[in-house]
Amino acid sequence: MNLSYSIHLGSDKNKKISSIKSANNSLSKTTSYSNNGIQNTAKLSKVGNHNLRLYENNNEKIITIVGTNNIVEDTKKVYLNEFEKSRIEYNNKQTRSDRLIENYFESVSKNEKRDLACEIIIELGDMNFWSNKDDNFKNKMIDVYKEQVRDLEKIIPEFKVANATIHLDEKSPHMHIVGVPVKDGYKNGMTKQVGKSQIFTKDSLRNIQDKMRIKCIESFNKIYELNYSLKEKQLGRNIDFSVFEMKNYNEFQKEFQSKQEKLEMINQLLDSSSLSSKKTELEINSILFHHIDDNNFKISREQVQLLFNYVKENKKLNKSLNEIRTLMPMMNNYKNIIERFYEALSIFNKAFKDIDLISASKTSTINSVSKTVEVVFEAVNSWIKLITLLTTKVLLHNDYTYKKIVEDLHKFNVLNDKDFNHIFSGNSLNYNLKNNEKERTR
Repeated sequence: MNLSYSIHLGSDKNKKISSIKSANNSLSKTTSYSNNGIQNTAKLSKVGNHNLRLYENNNEKIITIVGTNNIVEDTKKVYLNEFEKSRIEYNNKQTRSDRLIENYFESVSKNEKRDLACEIIIELGDMNFWSNKDDNFKNKMIDVYKEQVRDLEKIIPEFKVANATIHLDEKSPHMHIVGVPVKDGYKNGMTKQVGKSQIFTKDSLRNIQDKMRIKCIESFNKIYELNYSLKEKQLGRNIDFSVFEMKNYNEFQKEFQSKQEKLEMINQLLDSSSLSSKKTELEINSILFHHIDDNNFKISREQVQLLFNYVKENKKLNKSLNEIRTLMPMMNNYKNIIERFYEALSIFNKAFKDIDLISASKTSTINSVSKTVEVVFEAVNSWIKLITLLTTKVLLHNDYTYKKIVEDLHKFNVLNDKDFNHIFSGNSLNYNLKNNEKERTR
């Protein structure tokens, strides 16, 4: 079996309030968004609240393997250990009191051009892999992620881990690491400073990901005593839009699930009816062997009741089978809509891969492309909603007005042939506007 692996570093390239709000309101609230760098103490505190689940009661599945239950204090401790000596040396060289640094942690927190700390999120295996695994199986990931922290410290020793917390309370076990990138050898200011952009470069991130993914699958196989491999690494930057984050997906998924449950119920009814048929057949055969004369048979009260029950069940079954005629086209439509979701997802991920090929100096171009992707995202989402609405009105409600609208949209090339056929697929009434119009005029 192949497992997916992801390691994401939070970034703060997009500091617009609207973008930050969008990330905070997302379903994942993870580093899949490019504006979640830890820029100051307030942001660090929020990260701590989320990672440690400080305001929730389900803390037994939140495992801190490095640090304490106070990420702000953990980070301050790293600052004290790593920068205090350099801060004192710098202050001793100053002749002006306004250049003194009283507290480097507070100084960086107030500096809008620097991040106070960084967050890395590591996840092995996706939701589908973990969906049928029990708690004992998931708990073994604690040892896997402990080794990941040790490997990370060896691969990039400049990154000082302040806190590492494992989440076992979500679909997939994953780990949040908060730390400080420390760069030595500065000629201006303190000789040792926070240096995120110097330590986490495009090349170093690629190197870190390559080494960490290999180490992770090795740890997994050793601890679980398995022989799994990793899925091929995805190209492009660590930004992945998930289909589960698209608007209205949750509502759509609930509706889809309800139809699946309906089909399962019908399958159970078919099984029950099959057993009842066999039982009734045996009883009918026994009646034939107890005939009174050529035209009459002897039958008991229990056998009469059995036949009545059989008829009743078959009526129920026929009703359910008729429902299948409407359910199956709907299920096919849902499948088509899901495919369109994934097509949109492919477009977005490809767009971000293209952005990654643009040099860092062309920031304005990147921002422009990002805005374009957002527009495309909204457009595709709106189009899916429109197609879903038209399909519902035409296919399920057999609404003449909407049929006429669809025909006009198709006539003026707003809807292509694929969309037009999709809306009317599975329609047992054989779409015919002229006949419908005649019926309405009668």
